[in-house]
Amino acid sequence: MSLRAGLLANSALALPVVQFLHQADRLAALAVPDLEHDATLRMRQLAAEWQLPCAVVPEARVGTDLVAWIRDARLDVVFVVTFPYRVPEEALDAPRLGVFNLHASDLPRFRGPDPLFWQLREGVSTSMLTAHRMTVGLDDGPIAVQIPLELTPEDTHGVAHFRTGFAAAALVERLVEALEQHGDALPLRDQDESQATRFSRPDVDDLVVDWSRSPAAVCGLVRACNPSHGGAVSFVRGVPLRIYEATPVDAAPGRPPGEILSTVPELVVACEGGAVRLDVLYTDDGVFSGPRFARLFAIQPGEELGAPTG
Repeated sequence: MSLRAGLLANSALALPVVQFLHQADRLAALAVPDLEHDATLRMRQLAAEWQLPCAVVPEARVGTDLVAWIRDARLDVVFVVTFPYRVPEEALDAPRLGVFNLHASDLPRFRGPDPLFWQLREGVSTSMLTAHRMTVGLDDGPIAVQIPLELTPEDTHGVAHFRTGFAAAALVERLVEALEQHGDALPLRDQDESQATRFSRPDVDDLVVDWSRSPAAVCGLVRACNPSHGGAVSFVRGVPLRIYEATPVDAAPGRPPGEILSTVPELVVACEGGAVRLDVLYTDDGVFSGPRFARLFAIQPGEELGAPTG
């Protein structure tokens, strides 16, 4: 018997999942938060085009509205992709097969709202995309299915997000097959709490470059901030500088972290155990290559990048 599936979504990461469920004739309803941006507007447009019910859910009524949405659409199961509001227990219990969240990490590692940021920042290269049955605890329900999620040294946050969307469609396909085979007897595996780590949403301090870290760590932060966090942040002459692309380079050791080693033919900055070439920069004055930025603003070797002065 075919499942009637609903999807809660708040980002473009969900679009490949929506397309798969629709093409597989499993998508019965959509729901989005009451936030207007490109992804939620696209979901509402698709729902109208396909003549599917689409709930626009305010945070203050998330429980009652989701229960009514699940009941009215006669949903067997609900999939969640980056929904921003906590789903209460009455909604989690409403569909007969449960509510399953997709999380871009090898749970229980990197629990929290932005796992891709933290994995890129920490240099994780091999991860998993996890589907787990939701409980009232955030990201801690039992695991149903996992598939590999590759994070390459070239990935920006945006590229990793794009790739994760297509992996999410493959993961949901496997989960649909398992649910149709096992129903409410779907095998689930408890998360190993001894391996659990949790990270909050990045704040401003998390975006600031620490030049006393290694070149790989600095470049990991830069990639994690591109584009969704507006670039990694450093300061030159007290003025904020956003770094969108950087590359590790060889340099003589022993220079103070943050010291500008050269400006031509490349803008190179010292960090722990090496140096980083600054490739693409942004300021309020525009977007620049590293050497062009240094030339236009007369940046000199020996100057330092660092934290704000006030």
